[in-house]
Amino acid sequence: MTPGPAPLLFCGQAIAHEFRAGFGVILGTQAGNLVYFILSAAGLGAVLMASESPAS
Repeated sequence: MTPGPAPLLFCGQAIAHEFRAGFGVILGTQAGNLVYFILSAAGLGAVLMASESPAS
């Protein structure tokens, strides 16, 4: 298992600048992940609502 681009970006920023810059990268990455999670949950909810079978 090798690290993906986010941990490498964090480490590079933390080494090149300081811990605060690396921490900002972590916060930005997690904010982006939150957006992706919300969009995927909304899309999944839309699919489930569209595929709901009528009550018999």
